[in-house]
Amino acid sequence: MRNRQFNSRVSVLALITGLNIISFAPATHAQEKVQTLDPIIVQTKGENKDSYVATTSSSATKTATALVETPQAVSVVTQKELEARQVQSVGEAIRYNSGVLGDYWGGADLRYDKTLIRGFDAAQYLNGLKLSQGKFAGLGRPEPYGLQRVEVLKGPSSVLYGQNAPGGLVNLVSKKPTAEPIREVNVSLGNFDRRQGSFDVGGALDDNAEFQYRLVGLARESDTQTDYGKNDRHFIAPSWRWAPSDDTSLTFLGSYLREDLGNQVNVLPPIGTLTSASFGKIPTSFYPGEPSFDQFIRASKSIGYEFEHSLKDVWTFRQNLRYDRQDADYRYVSYSGAPVVGTTMARKRTFIDQDLNSIGVDNQAEAEFSAGPIDHDVIVGLDYRYVDFSYQFGTASAPSLDIANPVYGSAIEMPRTTKSERTEQHQTGFYLQDQMRMDNWAVTLSGRYDVADSSTVNRLKNTTVDQNDKEFTWRSGLVYLADNGLAPYVSYSTSFEPTAGSDFDGNAFEPTTGQQYEVGVKYQPNEADSFVTVSAYNLTQQNVATSDPDNVGFDVQTGETEVRGVELEGVAVLTDSLSLKASYTYMNGEVTKSNDYKGNTPAQIPRQIANLWSDYTFQDGPLAGFGLGAGVRYIDKRFGDMANNMELPATTLVDAALHYDFEKLDTDLEGLSLRVNASNLFDKDYVGQCASTKFCQYGARRTVIASLGYKW
Repeated sequence: MRNRQFNSRVSVLALITGLNIISFAPATHAQEKVQTLDPIIVQTKGENKDSYVATTSSSATKTATALVETPQAVSVVTQKELEARQVQSVGEAIRYNSGVLGDYWGGADLRYDKTLIRGFDAAQYLNGLKLSQGKFAGLGRPEPYGLQRVEVLKGPSSVLYGQNAPGGLVNLVSKKPTAEPIREVNVSLGNFDRRQGSFDVGGALDDNAEFQYRLVGLARESDTQTDYGKNDRHFIAPSWRWAPSDDTSLTFLGSYLREDLGNQVNVLPPIGTLTSASFGKIPTSFYPGEPSFDQFIRASKSIGYEFEHSLKDVWTFRQNLRYDRQDADYRYVSYSGAPVVGTTMARKRTFIDQDLNSIGVDNQAEAEFSAGPIDHDVIVGLDYRYVDFSYQFGTASAPSLDIANPVYGSAIEMPRTTKSERTEQHQTGFYLQDQMRMDNWAVTLSGRYDVADSSTVNRLKNTTVDQNDKEFTWRSGLVYLADNGLAPYVSYSTSFEPTAGSDFDGNAFEPTTGQQYEVGVKYQPNEADSFVTVSAYNLTQQNVATSDPDNVGFDVQTGETEVRGVELEGVAVLTDSLSLKASYTYMNGEVTKSNDYKGNTPAQIPRQIANLWSDYTFQDGPLAGFGLGAGVRYIDKRFGDMANNMELPATTLVDAALHYDFEKLDTDLEGLSLRVNASNLFDKDYVGQCASTKFCQYGARRTVIASLGYKW
């Protein structure tokens, strides 16, 4: 809980609905006896934007709660770390955190930010509102240069966010207007003929800082490790804030991102990538498509606002709203999945035309008060999300290609439409949470009720499938805050996620549900800039689809998956020169109920993950201003398919960084800096992922980026 003074008189009830806030005035009690309590102060360290260490997060509780007081494992990637590692994707941003497998497709496929948290695919949120995901062109890759920080919630989080996988979620926090002036420009070059420029400007528009603005932009042209590949993007994010008083603020946020990626469907056969073929290994630069036909252009746009108003000493009202639109024009030639004959690869041609519209609004009323010896932070919320998603899809065979001597230029015609659907989704959720504090004890109790409806129209068959789901989820947690900075905790949480499809009898599938028991201890030393979390959990997902033994080609929901794990994560600023981040993850995943794969390990789950990143900057002497960073990432072997027939070997990758502050050379050069970052420094050739026994993809080869920046 935050630093504050509580008053014992509380007699306000608020209901937030739709896009409006309706409040009921306090009841009048003529004889009411008012007693003023002494101030109760909970000390929380202030955030330091120049540190790797975060001490608060709003994602886990939707309140500004200290991480040490949150009964859940939460990881935060600060602005300092994002800049130090020059991250190029969300998956790359969180790759050094425990419990996470960021960019688990290997990082070479630039279409998606595929992230695994505690063994399950994780959804992404932007400023607390969900980013919608299409069926084929998928979830876009948000521009990390536009982010202030990245927060990872581990474990079921439906109680505050609605339908989600049980592993957790990633919340991205945008750069927003500040009263402090921001002036930054960067120019960067890299291998694969990379050229990029970016800027970040903002500050107050008047002497009283009532009006503030910020404008973030980036433009890039780049090739990729694959022949004919592209990694071009243009990004702009304007924002504006009106803060007429300390109690009221209104912030408008907008963004536009256009990606031109050529053909990213560089799936290849396992024989020739994971193992050698008769002709050896397929080069990582091999391109299975057709340059004259292939295209991937995706445009993502958003506009929204965040409103906050504090009422007297108890209530704070918030309303966050965002509209998102994504359009994708996508066509490609790719490996078909048929066995390679000699060196001849069979191919297919595909097109996807997709558009997605969504609007989300989250209304909150927060009350902070004391009742007897217990301090309360109560939040009541009502959120709503609407998604309108449609696509056309077509696929057919294409001319084959010789792997050993590829010749491009085949005439490729657009295939006819084989699928055409439109889906509308509505989700409404009401939630209530009470964070209680008495002496050294902190208790969190949360509950939520969701109604999720969807309707899918098959436009080729003129049929409609409706699905209606209702679910209650909850969470409870207990933390003991010792005076020496130790905070042992225990929690239980649940989740739900709708499942598309129906059984043999035509009954719509029920949502999958998840439950997690978690115990752990957090440590935030009183006199050190550091934070350590150790956690252990048992996570179970039910209602998983498995084959129907009585009706071939249909599924029943009798499957169950269990993941048990231990996580250790520590981040520290050990001296003015040295920052350190380390994590270790142990995951034991098992299909505990299934008609197909009982006893197997779920695909993509490594048994162990270990990461270490350090950054050292010389403060004095002839090397003053010079710094270097180094990181090691280890990913244990894992299976690429549910049948456990395909095993990816363990991988160890090394990252590195050099940076120099020119102010140490000459004070007239204050604000000028140079950074050189390398990912996969030793250029390890490895398979990043195999989606089945037919398709594999190489991981990202060495990437080197040099950036010259100026801040004033």
